Amino acid sequence: MALHLGMPFGIIAFLLAVPAWATGNVCTWYAPASPCPSNGQITLTNLAITGTITSSWFQGLDVSSITTVDLSNNNIQQVAAQAFDALTAMTTLALSNNWIGTIPTGIFANLPIITSLSLNGNSIPAITATTFSAMPSLTYLDLTWNKFTIVSANMFSPLPQLNTLLLGYNSLTSLPVSLFNGITLLTIVSFSDNKLTAVPAHFFDSLASLNSVDLSHNNIATMPWDLFKFNPVLVNVCVQASHVTWHCLTGRAYRWLTMNAGVGKCVPVPPPLLATSSFIGSAEIANFIASSCGVPKHDAYEEEEVDKLTAACQHSDCVALNDSPRAP
Repeated sequence: MALHLGMPFGIIAFLLAVPAWATGNVCTWYAPASPCPSNGQITLTNLAITGTITSSWFQGLDVSSITTVDLSNNNIQQVAAQAFDALTAMTTLALSNNWIGTIPTGIFANLPIITSLSLNGNSIPAITATTFSAMPSLTYLDLTWNKFTIVSANMFSPLPQLNTLLLGYNSLTSLPVSLFNGITLLTIVSFSDNKLTAVPAHFFDSLASLNSVDLSHNNIATMPWDLFKFNPVLVNVCVQASHVTWHCLTGRAYRWLTMNAGVGKCVPVPPPLLATSSFIGSAEIANFIASSCGVPKHDAYEEEEVDKLTAACQHSDCVALNDSPRAP
C-alpha cells in the first residue's frame, strides 16, 4: 500500500512501523540487489541467516519455477512443518551447516520430485520413520555430521530411487537389519565415524547395485565372511581404524574385494597384503592399497596364517589364500 497525503495519521504510522521482513520474502531480505530466484534457483549461502524457515520466506515468489533452494552455511535454527509445501517443483534442497535441531514430521510431504536433500552439518538427533514417506524421487541423501544415535528399521524403504546415502560422523551404535528393505538401487553408502560395533548378517543383501561402502573409524570387531555375497559390483570397501577381523576371509573373498582395486579405492583388513599374490594381480596394486588404506604390507602371507584361516573356515565356498584364483 502506497502512502499519500489523504491517509489518516494512524494508518501512516502503522505502515511505517511494519518491518520489511513482514512484507517481503527471503530474496528481498537477503538478496535485494541480486536476481533471486535466478534460473529457478535460490542460493543464499554464508549470509548468517538466522531464525525459523517458514512458508512466508517464499511468499510472493513464482514458486512453480523454483527448482533449487540452497540455504547452506547459515545460522538457521528451525524449519516449520509446512515451510516447503508450496515448492512442489523443487528438485534440490540444501540446508547444510546450520543449527537445525529437529525435522518436523511431514515437512517433505509435498515435494514429490525432489531428488537431492542435504541436511549435513546440523544438530539433528533423530528422524521419524515417516519423515521420508513422500519422497519417491529422492536419489541423494546426506545426513552426515549430525547427532543421530539410532536409525529406525525401514526408515529409507519409501525411497526406491535412493542412490547415495551418507550417515557418517554421527553416534550410531547399531544398525537394524531391515534398514534397506525396499531399496535396490543404492550404490554408495557411508556409516564412517560412528560408534558401530557390528554389522548385521545379510545387511547389504538387497543392494545388488552397491559399489562403495565406508565403515571406517567405528568400533567394529568382526564381520560375517559373506557380508557382501550379494553385491556383485562392489569395488570399494573401507574399514580403516575399525580393527576388523573377518570371520572367514580367505583367498576367494579377498580376491573378490581386491580385483578391482584402483585409485581412491580401499579394501578391508586383515589379512596382510600379498605383494606377489595372483589374487591381487601385481605388487603395484598391493603397494597402492597399502599406502592409501593403511594396510600393513608383507611380501608373503605366512603359511601358518594361511593354515589358521583355512582351519577357521567352515564354508564350502571359501578357498585358501594359496589356492588358484576362482571367479567369485
